[in-house]
Amino acid sequence: MEYKFKYKRLGDFFWNTLTVVGHCLEVEEDKQINPTNSKTEVIIQKPTGKLVVYFKDGSLLAIPKWDECELKLGQDWKLATKLDMEKEIGQKIPLNN
Repeated sequence: MEYKFKYKRLGDFFWNTLTVVGHCLEVEEDKQINPTNSKTEVIIQKPTGKLVVYFKDGSLLAIPKWDECELKLGQDWKLATKLDMEKEIGQKIPLNN
């Protein structure tokens, strides 16, 4: 399900509005030796500072310096998230406004 993704750089006046099907912070994985058990490795995820948005046509956009941005998500995002969760768990979730 699509939703409006609104963002702007801190200090900017105008909001950028995109119609997307998802978004997430980009992370890079780093393997390190487990400090409590040297025979195993742990994977540490570190944020890259980019936010990736996904479009319905399969394309994506990476927004650099995400920590310098503001974000607005509306009711359409709430509904999209609710529907995704219901699909995954197989039962209805009541909305509490």
